[in-house]
Amino acid sequence: MLKHLSFTCLFLFVTFCYSQKNYNYSVNKPYNSFESYNRYYFNDDEDILIVKAKKESVVIQKFNAETLVLISENKYEEPSLNYDIENVVKVENKIYFFYSLWTGRETHLAQLYFREIDINSGTFITKPKLLIEVDNKITKSPRSNYIDDKDNFKTSVITGFRFDIEVSSKNNEIFIIYRNYREHKKDTESWDTLVLNSFDVNLKRNFVNTFKMPYSERKMKTLNYNVHSNGNLQILAKVFTDDSGKEIKESDATQANYYLELLTFIKDSDVIQKSQIAFPNTFINSATLFELSNGNLLCAGYYNNGSSRKYLNHSDGMFVAKTTPLGEIIHASEYNFPKNILEQNEKHNKKKEFEDIVVKSFQENEDGSLLLIAEQSRKYNVENSIAFEYNDIYLTKINSETQLLWMQKIPKGQVGFVYKSDNNPFNLLLGEMSYHYFKLKEDHCFLFLDHLKNLKIDATDKPKVFKNGKSGYFTYYKINDISGEASKHNLFSTEDVHGEYDVKDFSTNRLITVYDNQFIMEVNKKKKEDVLIKVEIK
Repeated sequence: MLKHLSFTCLFLFVTFCYSQKNYNYSVNKPYNSFESYNRYYFNDDEDILIVKAKKESVVIQKFNAETLVLISENKYEEPSLNYDIENVVKVENKIYFFYSLWTGRETHLAQLYFREIDINSGTFITKPKLLIEVDNKITKSPRSNYIDDKDNFKTSVITGFRFDIEVSSKNNEIFIIYRNYREHKKDTESWDTLVLNSFDVNLKRNFVNTFKMPYSERKMKTLNYNVHSNGNLQILAKVFTDDSGKEIKESDATQANYYLELLTFIKDSDVIQKSQIAFPNTFINSATLFELSNGNLLCAGYYNNGSSRKYLNHSDGMFVAKTTPLGEIIHASEYNFPKNILEQNEKHNKKKEFEDIVVKSFQENEDGSLLLIAEQSRKYNVENSIAFEYNDIYLTKINSETQLLWMQKIPKGQVGFVYKSDNNPFNLLLGEMSYHYFKLKEDHCFLFLDHLKNLKIDATDKPKVFKNGKSGYFTYYKINDISGEASKHNLFSTEDVHGEYDVKDFSTNRLITVYDNQFIMEVNKKKKEDVLIKVEIK
């Protein structure tokens, strides 16, 4: 039986403001904290909507973005349903809550349901509706399957359980993709099959396509995929030139046993466009795929030129390739790390300083220039726990012709630990890890939680490693878009928020930008209470 609890606040919470030379911040009155694995944040300029979900329990909280007043709180409980939360997305002015069910071995049905959330009232306005039903078992979602936990946490993208649910780049369509269960256990006899569904903003189906990979699972290693705004599916993969199904690991190897290929699956067609992206005598360490505003594709990552193969994940520089929507190569370039980046690392451990770098996002300017944003991240085991590192941020600015303008590195060291016995799949993304990007006029800004001893370090100093659960300092770096010049700015400590709060559980996934120079974060202040902190950068 569905239980629904709600209240509406008609009184004003007290807000405390603090001003410094380059910022001010305000804190609202503490409110009830709800344990939840999944938290989703949305705003419409005037209000903020937070959806907190944990299996059978969903809480929807609405706040005023200016005053931080809690306007309403609605709680829904459905203890009889054992569902898996897939995603909560906003398309145009609609918010949809998606969850999936597996009906069991007898009926073998994988089902995807949705409910619509009204952003004005902060309530569910529809009952659960069945959207997709698959008459067979399906595997875990494609993005979580192709990019395993070792690499998936690096992108800070929370994947679905069975379905990947994404909003189109034009914000007028929802793509839902799933991977059929493999019929053969041998990777030489198994070809991946993906099913792509397209829906409009009212969740009316536009089309559904089934795409079968042109190579066996052993022959190809999928690195990334993108659903284009035109409905085509693009997959970036390493295609092996031998039958090993594995990358060469020998340190004396001079040539990779694979090539980089972009596969474009045409909507409503069996045609597959294959485009080889050639970077001779290089080993590809990471590669990410994006869609640009003009519809062209951007492939960016980091490479090893073979000179330091004894450090397997070491990178010597970055590569960038642009293609048309159908995969035709427009331009491909390589950029070795410049002198200023190398000099920053002179005091550090050079052997590992350029390892495990992944492009996470990009910013596109009106003149066609791009800022590529990458972060150094890795995962490893420590006794009974798993460590997740989020270290230096690497920035690369190129013009519209893909000529290198500048590179910059932001020194950062963070590590979080998750117990292996913890079955919460989202813990690897929680804690005070990674960074939050925002733009301030012509400057790119990167906010993160830093070690207290790093307040006065310079660009060549190796930073002290911040550990989640410890006290830290909110810090942001400002990077000039034209010159790449960097400046560091310290904000405030987690130990002294509002002069009394020692806040915990900060996460970049619990932070939302409301205006160009303002963002709001949700943190815990103990005693089962949360607070909102709004920061304005001057």
